[in-house]
Amino acid sequence: MTDMKNNFKNMHQDHLCQLCKAEEDDQSHLLSCEVLINSCEALGENTKVEYEDIFASLKEQTEAIKIVPKIWKTRENLMDGG
Repeated sequence: MTDMKNNFKNMHQDHLCQLCKAEEDDQSHLLSCEVLINSCEALGENTKVEYEDIFASLKEQTEAIKIVPKIWKTRENLMDGG
């Protein structure tokens, strides 16, 4: 399970994204977080991958797999103050 506030609701008072503070911190938010979009080149250039693609056809899953690790690394770096 990914380290997102909504995955551990009992451990957090608020469930807002720690980066943008505008939406709930969950996996689908990784692709729409304005802070991540502005900080992750791969996400900023993304015009077709949507969260639901990780559950779709092999082709769509392959496209999502290319971008999600880059988003996750950017998120971790931003949250670590980098």
